[in-house]
Amino acid sequence: MGATRAIVRAYLWLPALILIGVGCVLLSWHYLKPETVLDIQITGNVHMSEPELLRLSGLRTGRSYDMTALHKAVELMVLHPFVKDVQIEREMLLQGERLLIRVDERQCSALVQNQAESDIIYEIDAELMILSENHIRCRQVPLIQGEFQKQTDRFIDPMLRQMVTSFELIRDLYPRLAERIAGIRIRREGGLHLYLTGKKIRMDVPAQLNEYHVRQLYGTVLWLEQNRMQSGIVYLRGSEVLFMPAPGNTGSALQSIRTRMFAGNMLAALQRPGHQSRSPLCDPAGGQPGGQPMERAVVRRSLWIA
Repeated sequence: MGATRAIVRAYLWLPALILIGVGCVLLSWHYLKPETVLDIQITGNVHMSEPELLRLSGLRTGRSYDMTALHKAVELMVLHPFVKDVQIEREMLLQGERLLIRVDERQCSALVQNQAESDIIYEIDAELMILSENHIRCRQVPLIQGEFQKQTDRFIDPMLRQMVTSFELIRDLYPRLAERIAGIRIRREGGLHLYLTGKKIRMDVPAQLNEYHVRQLYGTVLWLEQNRMQSGIVYLRGSEVLFMPAPGNTGSALQSIRTRMFAGNMLAALQRPGHQSRSPLCDPAGGQPGGQPMERAVVRRSLWIA
């Protein structure tokens, strides 16, 4: 009797199971069958243009593509050094489908001019992978000049890696400060030369920067902008920062005498009631970690500026 009831229940469920199965098959067929592509949307691209990415993928409107063809398009796109990853989704429309292409690009860390190939400017990422040759897409990154070891698709030079790592630390801590660094070179005596954008100012710093050095650089550039210094040399010497104005600058002799105390004087000026910095480096909208005004960061971190 119990077996008969079980068989009856199974037969009662059978039509429902068949309907569910047919529905799944129809739904899968609806989404997997190739439809005519009416629109292609690309997002996530910063350095590469949409026409360039479409040429790489081989995709175009007015055609239909199965999953194998879409996987092939992804493989073609990631062959480009700038493209780190690609995802393609299909969005069904009334009369066809839309392809949604999401691109994840590699971040450009620097431009490199190798001494052995002075006519070529390379774009590289943080892993020293070569992103392009003489096709500059990156903005607000420094030009690094020197003699560096290179393979076919990347640099393998330890000194270059150290320089890029130092710049990435500056960019992580103070993005607005990183934008002001136009060039980096190796010093013959050891360490690095940093050159500021739009000024004839050279900053001599250690070869491997740490957070302490970056904070020193921030305070120094802030002081230079507040005092409208356009040319000269900055020396980072341990806890001391020295500034030697170029000959002919207004007040250059006075500044060269007072440079040993300028960091402390700057701190005192910032601590005066009602003081407002005129430097664009103090822009609260992203100048320093946490989105707080940069001048307050200098006051709070007064120990390193002594």
